[in-house]
Amino acid sequence: MPVRNPDPSPDRPFEIGLVLAGAVSAGAYTAGVVDFLVQALDEWQKAKDERRPNCPPHQVRLKVLAGASAGGITAGLTAGLLQMDFESATVLPPPGGTLHPRNNNLYESWVNAIDIASLLDTEDLARDDLAPVQSLLDSSVLDRLAARAFQFDDPDARRYRPYVNDPLHVLLTVTNLRGVPYAFQFLNYKNQTQYEMTYHADYMDFVVGASPLPDDGAVWLKPYDFANRETWGALGDATLATGAFPFGLAPRPLKRKASAYAHREWRVPGECVDEGGALYCELWKTIPPVWPPAIRDDPNAVYEFLCVDGGMTNNEPLDLARRRLAGKAGTNPREGDKAIRAVIMVDPFPRVMPYDPAYQPRSSLFGLIALTFNGLIAQARFRPEELALADDPEVYSRFLIIPRSGTRPDGTPEPRTIAGSALEGFGGFLSQRFREHDYQLGRRNCQWFLQQYFALPAVGGRKNALFDHWTDEARREYRVVIRRRGQDPEPTELLPIIPLLGSARELVPRPAWPRLKRAELHARRPQIERRLNLLVDRLLTQNVSGWFASNAGRLAWTFQRGQVIDMIIRYLETDLIARDLLT
Repeated sequence: MPVRNPDPSPDRPFEIGLVLAGAVSAGAYTAGVVDFLVQALDEWQKAKDERRPNCPPHQVRLKVLAGASAGGITAGLTAGLLQMDFESATVLPPPGGTLHPRNNNLYESWVNAIDIASLLDTEDLARDDLAPVQSLLDSSVLDRLAARAFQFDDPDARRYRPYVNDPLHVLLTVTNLRGVPYAFQFLNYKNQTQYEMTYHADYMDFVVGASPLPDDGAVWLKPYDFANRETWGALGDATLATGAFPFGLAPRPLKRKASAYAHREWRVPGECVDEGGALYCELWKTIPPVWPPAIRDDPNAVYEFLCVDGGMTNNEPLDLARRRLAGKAGTNPREGDKAIRAVIMVDPFPRVMPYDPAYQPRSSLFGLIALTFNGLIAQARFRPEELALADDPEVYSRFLIIPRSGTRPDGTPEPRTIAGSALEGFGGFLSQRFREHDYQLGRRNCQWFLQQYFALPAVGGRKNALFDHWTDEARREYRVVIRRRGQDPEPTELLPIIPLLGSARELVPRPAWPRLKRAELHARRPQIERRLNLLVDRLLTQNVSGWFASNAGRLAWTFQRGQVIDMIIRYLETDLIARDLLT
């Protein structure tokens, strides 16, 4: 049963949950959004501390970070970064150069550290001749990134940020390949076999705070205790697991106490309750797994499982963020005058694939495999019950940041937005220039979002009390007047939830559209060939028995590899040209 939410107040912080969707290499865009968001909050806090005149006095609290895949990696990195003083990447690097903002592990990880050269390396295949092949690409670079995720250039530059909630919830989705067993006994079959099912859309749950919470299954992360392998190390492992794109990157093992699942709550139908005119016909119920007795009876039993990309089963974890934001039995008021908290979703790829009017229901065997895989991913992203409210102009509890690169001279949207969208999202790994562009576009889009869209009504009957302590001068300076879709055609005067002050007011320039030279692409051919040669040899050695059969396979590869590599290069060229990314 939902509890009554408190009324908005200028003395009660407005709570925020960030939901960072899966994005593969466009995690650089998501990281840029977070970079600017923290810069804006830091500048606003600085103005408050200095008691500048007409500084908006209300408070906000960042309470939840939830992410999947690349968004989960960014959420994990952000949990550590928020405890440090760091330099935002406010400019693009000089031509031919690189940028190294102090302590900014978001930029280092997403822009500087990961590239196609490292992904085409063969370090993973050189470790052990008997180790099974786990991925098409070399994931060793990700191990190194996880190892330094919470290491900083200036480790003494700690920073306390009052706008970060204590505790800060960090939730990373993973696709649990082992699964968690559940079973139910139907009344009319009490003495027969239970109805069994397995849970795979899993998530890892962490809380950052000065003191641990009552045991609810979450891992407690003590601030600044980054060297703790059992806690912050577990978060680093979870970032690898949530980003383990199937087949492309290596799956990751995780472990936790099996008892952690006993605290999971599930939304089930319930008696309808009227709260202020809104009917709630559901409740949250704890349903424990059905473990074998050896695990069930041991409170310290460890459950180990293999994971792949969290975006496979929950690519936009709005449900997790919304639940943590509202608290147990709480709700998130939607009306402009009642809103006290909101989720912000960052989604670099809001559209998976265009609808094909010339669709033909035919496919080859290999084509069917690809269609099935893409269909499963698309279905995991189909969340109308969660996303529909974000499209409602009268809902002030859900907001969305998606890539926008301005308009063309004729007023239509610029079609070129995310450079990393090429090659099913892996395109950003081909060039550091692509990632630099997407990072700055994320910063620019976040600035525009905070200035124009992340706002609440400030006048009339729908006025939110959050702004009651604002001066008239501040209202005139920061107000936003827009026409929202809906039944009310009159302009709505709003005030920003996060006002822009100091350096955050300086316009983030639109980054120039990047392009890769054809010669740069073809220079990757030797790396592609070397990795494929080792992959084929290892697969034949481990999976084909008999001297004759394995050597016949090697001979066939010798004659076919040129054509295979030509096909790969043509695919890369075709997709990059279609997106105006190749010269």
